Amino acid sequence: SQSSLFQDIFQNGSILSRKLKIPGVGIVFSYLRTPSEESNTKVEGDIKEVEKMTSWPYQTTQPILFTLEKAMIPSIPLLSLFPTLLPTITVPSAVSKYLCRGADLMKSGILSFPSSSSANSLVSICVADNPQPFAIGHVTPGT
Repeated sequence: SQSSLFQDIFQNGSILSRKLKIPGVGIVFSYLRTPSEESNTKVEGDIKEVEKMTSWPYQTTQPILFTLEKAMIPSIPLLSLFPTLLPTITVPSAVSKYLCRGADLMKSGILSFPSSSSANSLVSICVADNPQPFAIGHVTPGT
């Protein structure tokens, strides 16, 4: 269940924090989740398979949250486990490559916009027919 997964992420693993000074932005705290030490690895032929004793799926340290001006911003690895944590904007696949290169999302590039979003709120951004978020956005007034 999602509640046991959420508990596993925050209570059963090691959480690291890093303080970052970003010019023009300010102080950002990054919270990272390390892989569980409880993972078993078994080798069958030349295929390495990881059996997890925990529900944390990553084998490397991953960011889970960022804080900026008292706002908590989830990371993409955390949203991949909880895709409904933020309201979701859906875009065509052709738009995604431009967003990944740093372009701003405009109304013409949106297929669906959540009614629960308000100005200055965070949203996840997904490609049509793929529920996994690939970006996090900030809704600005007038959108």
